[in-house]
Amino acid sequence: MDSRHLGPIALEGGVGGGWMNTTVEIAGSSVPFRLEIDFPSKFDEGVVRKIDLALDALPDLEGLARQTIETAAERPGSAPALMFELWGATSIEEPRIEDFLRQLRATQITMLPDGGPGSLDRIVLAYRLEHSPTSGTATVRFREGIGAELDPAPRVFS
Repeated sequence: MDSRHLGPIALEGGVGGGWMNTTVEIAGSSVPFRLEIDFPSKFDEGVVRKIDLALDALPDLEGLARQTIETAAERPGSAPALMFELWGATSIEEPRIEDFLRQLRATQITMLPDGGPGSLDRIVLAYRLEHSPTSGTATVRFREGIGAELDPAPRVFS
């Protein structure tokens, strides 16, 4: 089956689940992309249409993910707040959230279009700071019936 965005979809794996790794363009950069299919036996043109519709909306979803990160950066203890604090500590000037957000880059996108009730994640975007000693990640999950959720901050953050 062919996707308008991904071309031919050839899944690796088997009966218990399949995946495909590739890249997609987002905000002018090529980002690693993983498609995970929970039910390969039900993988058909309808699922491919869902994938293409989600990829059509990827720029909007990326904007929502950044809004989620921006809001959380003002909430002490969140992963973005910790990243902002560490990033700001290396800045010569007063750290500004706008500058912080400009330095964030999507580093991984995972799409799970057919997960069941046990897996509500549909699109997961992970972000890191470009050119920064901070090794933390801010991960935003778009969950079916819930919307955007930010992963909690790890216990150890550097």
